[in-house]
Amino acid sequence: MCVVVFCKNTISIYPVRTICSILWVRRICGRTPPSPPPHRPAFAPLRTDVSAHRHHPPIRAQQQQQQQNPPESAARLPGTQQRDAAVQERLNRRLVCRTGPGPPDLNSSTRRAGMDQAATSSSSSSSSSSPRRYTHEEYKETADWLLAHTEQRPKVAIICGSGLGSLADLLEDKTVFPYKDIPRFPTSTVPGHAGQLVFGKLQGRECVCMQGRFHFYEGYDIQTVTFPVRVFFLLGVETLIVTNAAGGLNDAYNEGDIMLIKDHINLPGFAGQNPLCGQNDERFGVRFPCMSDAYDRELRALARQTAEEQGCGGFLQEGVYCMVAGPSYETIAECRLLRTLGADTVGMSTVPEVLVARHCGLRVLGLSLITNMTVTDYDSNQKANHEEVLQTTRNRTQDLERFVSNLIAKI
Repeated sequence: MCVVVFCKNTISIYPVRTICSILWVRRICGRTPPSPPPHRPAFAPLRTDVSAHRHHPPIRAQQQQQQQNPPESAARLPGTQQRDAAVQERLNRRLVCRTGPGPPDLNSSTRRAGMDQAATSSSSSSSSSSPRRYTHEEYKETADWLLAHTEQRPKVAIICGSGLGSLADLLEDKTVFPYKDIPRFPTSTVPGHAGQLVFGKLQGRECVCMQGRFHFYEGYDIQTVTFPVRVFFLLGVETLIVTNAAGGLNDAYNEGDIMLIKDHINLPGFAGQNPLCGQNDERFGVRFPCMSDAYDRELRALARQTAEEQGCGGFLQEGVYCMVAGPSYETIAECRLLRTLGADTVGMSTVPEVLVARHCGLRVLGLSLITNMTVTDYDSNQKANHEEVLQTTRNRTQDLERFVSNLIAKI
């Protein structure tokens, strides 16, 4: 509803809400709002009939002039200008937070430039944090570099876990390459990982041994962690032996036991951290590789036979390995959960390398050395630590070395 007001030569139409506001101000504040100019109301009226302006050109010209140069008496209600200034200041501060320091009064062109700059920096930061994707040519370049610097053509590759790097000391006619000298190779940052690639012969078989692996918790993306495996495939490797130091979840296990990995649980993979994600390269393997036979049955049977012949059958176990991201050790609730899921041991490596190896068609044998038993009792004072892990590996090193050496002779 509207109210029509006739004032001399002016016809004004006000909404009822505006009239009520004027009356409310008079009653509550005890004073009247500023009086309007002779030919301009304090509150802007709704548009009048266009025909009235057409029949009264002098009035129309006068109103246009007043709109361009409004008199001081046409000020808005008290506090309005302060509120507008406060709103503009907040907008300026918000814009500065988005685009960086700048003058308070930014024109539209400067504001657009700042927003473009913020968008560019955001896209560049996101691209820099995205996972590294290696091409087939990059893998091949690293493999060709190694082939050019050694005469060894290994068929077996061994990845040594924490404290198990002494397996490389068994090799004869060794050629050693520090990781920092190999093109595109990452470097190990964890104690117990020497960080070098060793070529040599073990029981007459040509082998390549990694003294130190790469972990997700070191800050490497999943593609970098598994980079050496595809290089091994291009070197001509056919069998991969992965070893690790793991915590025991199964109450039937003891510290120092060796577990043959028959299956694994890939917890980071549940969150999308799988090295096979992304565009598939058919030169390495199929899009959807099968993992129900990730750990070769014939190699596991051969390992059990070797352990019996060596007298290690008493501490040889077989079970399921679970990978967590680390680097923190598991809580009591997490250990109970993993045991409920069917895991016998838990560690922070191995699974990504196995996934890539099976994608490339390599046969895989996995060995876990139980270096400590996980804590599953809230009343226990036992705490897991890395020194305990290294000490247990030192105590079992000789048995593990003989076991792997005799096993490779039969592969």
